[in-house]
Amino acid sequence: MITSRLSRSGFGFVAATAAALLVVPSHSVFAQDEPSFDAVIDATVRVQAKSTGKNGTGWVVEGSNARDRAGAAVIVTSLNLVENSSSIVVREPKTGEAHDATILGVDRDRNLAFLEVKDIVAEPIALSLTAPKPGQSVWGTGYNDAADQAEGNDRLAANATIKGGRLGREYRGPISTEARADMNQIEHDAPMFRGFEGGPLVNRCGEAIGINMKSGMNKLPRAEMVIVPGATNINALKADEIIAAAKTLQVTFKPATGECGTASAAAPAAAAPATPAPSPDGPAQGESSNDAAGWLSANLPLVGLLLLGLVVAGFGLYLMTRKRPTESYQPPVSVALDPPVSRQVIDTTVEPEGSTTLVGGTAAPTIRELELRLNGRGPSGEPIDLRFAASELKAKAVTLGVGSNADTRIPDNRSDHKVSRLHAILAFDGTSFTVEDNKSLNGTKVSGSKLEPHQSQTLVHGDTLTVADIDLKISIT
Repeated sequence: MITSRLSRSGFGFVAATAAALLVVPSHSVFAQDEPSFDAVIDATVRVQAKSTGKNGTGWVVEGSNARDRAGAAVIVTSLNLVENSSSIVVREPKTGEAHDATILGVDRDRNLAFLEVKDIVAEPIALSLTAPKPGQSVWGTGYNDAADQAEGNDRLAANATIKGGRLGREYRGPISTEARADMNQIEHDAPMFRGFEGGPLVNRCGEAIGINMKSGMNKLPRAEMVIVPGATNINALKADEIIAAAKTLQVTFKPATGECGTASAAAPAAAAPATPAPSPDGPAQGESSNDAAGWLSANLPLVGLLLLGLVVAGFGLYLMTRKRPTESYQPPVSVALDPPVSRQVIDTTVEPEGSTTLVGGTAAPTIRELELRLNGRGPSGEPIDLRFAASELKAKAVTLGVGSNADTRIPDNRSDHKVSRLHAILAFDGTSFTVEDNKSLNGTKVSGSKLEPHQSQTLVHGDTLTVADIDLKISIT
C-alpha cells in the first residue's frame, strides 16, 4: 500500500513538473542565443614573415580609412612573428589573397607589432577593458598547421579556427626576458595550436580582451615565444596594454560597448596594474545564466523528449507497483529466532591482496584492504587529509593537482600557485603504492629526492611526499 501511494505521488510530481516546464514562455527561459564569432573570423588574418619563415596570426584593430591612412588598415600581431623580417605578407580572410604589409610601429616590452596593410576590407575587432571572471568562457582565434594540412595539396586554410576554453586568472609581470616593465596578462586554457600566436582572445560578445602570445606563464626570449599543441596554460597580453601601445602610435581603436565591454576604454592613457586574481580552484562556475539559457535554447526538442520520457517512466512504475484489488492484508508471521551461537575470537594476520589464510581449520577471516593516507597542511595552514584504497588506485590511477580536471584537489589558493593543474599521479601496482611526477612546473619529491617526469616511485610508510612545496606524510595501513 505504501509503495503504491509513493508511486502515485511520484507520478503526479513528475507529470506536474514536466507540464510546468513545458508551458514556460520561451522568452523567459531561452533568452540568450549561442555566441556568434563570424565578425571575429572575418577580421582575423594570417601573418607570414617571408624572410624568416615564421607564420602566425593578426587581426584588424583599425579599419581602412582613406582620409587618415590612404586606405590602409592597421593589423596588430606579436612582434616575435615579424621581428627581423624584411618581407611581411598578410593574407585576407575567405579569399586568402596576399597583401604586402609594412611595420607602422612596435612595442618591445609588450611584444606588439602594428602593421599597415592596404585593400583589406574588414571591420575592426573592438577592444574591451573588462575581462570575464575566472572560470568563465573565452575564445581564441588563429591560423594553424592542422587546418592547413586538412586542406591538402599544399593549400592554406582560408579562414581562422576558433577554440573555446576558460579564463584562469589575471596577473602582472614581464612578458619576455627582454621586457623592461611588468605588463597586465591573462592565463586561460583554450586548446590552441602552433600558429595561433598573435591572434585575438575574445569574450562571448566577440570583443578582444587580449592577444595570445605563448604557452605557459614563464618568461621566454621573444624568439622562443610559441604556442605548443596540447598546452593547458596559454598566456595572453591584456587588451588595456594593446590600447596603451596603440595610443603611442596614434592608432584609432574601436572601444567595446554593451553588456560584455565598457564604453570607457578610451579613458586611460596608460595601462593600470592588474589586481592578481586567484586561480580557479573548482569547476568552471559563474558563467552567468546566458550559457545555460543558450544551451537550453539549442536543445529544446531534446529537453522536451527527456521530460516526456520521465512522465512515461513514472506512469509505468505506477502501473507495476500499484496494489491489485484482489490482494488482502496478511499479518506478518512471527518467527522464533535460534539463540545466538557462541563463537571463538581468533587473531588473524593480514595477508597480501588476493590471499586467504585459514586459522585453526575455521572459516577464512576477513582481510582488510591496504590504504594510503597523505597528511599535511596547505600553504595557508589548512589541513590536508587524503585517503586512497588500494583497489581504487589499482582500478584507476588518481591525478593530484589544483586544476578543475584533477581527480583529487590539492589546496593552493595563492595567486601564483606552486602546484600545477595536473601535478602528480598516484597508483597501486598490485603490491605497492606508487607516485609519478606529471611534468609539473615545480616538481615532485619523495623524502627529498626529486622525481624525473613520469618516473614511477614506490611509496613507503613513513616517507614524505612533497607536491611543489607542500609536504604530505605517508601512512600505509
